[in-house]
Amino acid sequence: MNLWTFLIPVAAVAGTVVAAKRGATVLAICLGLVALLPLAALATAVGLPVLALAAGAGGVWVWHRWTRSSSTVNRWGSRTRRKSGVASTLDVVRHAGSGAMRRRAAAVRPSLAGLGRRERWRLPVPEVAVRLCRSGLLWVWSSVEDVTLIFGGPRTGKSGWLAGQILDAPGAALVASTRGDLYDLTSSSRGERGPVWVFRPGLRTPSGRDVGG
Repeated sequence: MNLWTFLIPVAAVAGTVVAAKRGATVLAICLGLVALLPLAALATAVGLPVLALAAGAGGVWVWHRWTRSSSTVNRWGSRTRRKSGVASTLDVVRHAGSGAMRRRAAAVRPSLAGLGRRERWRLPVPEVAVRLCRSGLLWVWSSVEDVTLIFGGPRTGKSGWLAGQILDAPGAALVASTRGDLYDLTSSSRGERGPVWVFRPGLRTPSGRDVGG
């Protein structure tokens, strides 16, 4: 008896559990049958009592894991979350990836329609899209023709994220905010690309008149 006598059934049993949890019934049955093949040799090597004791311990763990009400709720949650309304990696690549945004460049910005294929694929993605997040190795983008809403609590980085979008904006940017932090973060860099205007209705002159400053 060698190490593979133990590794093969353990791997097969682990694969059976994972396949069963993911709903792949056929795969779970096949892996379960594969796990039964070396168990006969294992029972001969370690003895039937030891194998029965291990099986009993495994049965207790399974009962504890799968028969309690909390476990039932966890299984329902896992089953509901599994790919339910969640974009796969292929979906991200096709509809929200960098390549997908560049393919739509001519549609969202007609001024880029004259670019060749090579120039279009070299185009920085922030020119035509807003970066949302990262999913694994892929960045997820939202096209500039779509409305992007960002929700977050205080001190969660919203102003920094918005400042990044203002700095990346390829053309003019109209920013409506009741705070001056966005101006402080972006005015110097945007001023190098063009004039920066600030409208403050609440600013008063010494005579008491309201003006825009």
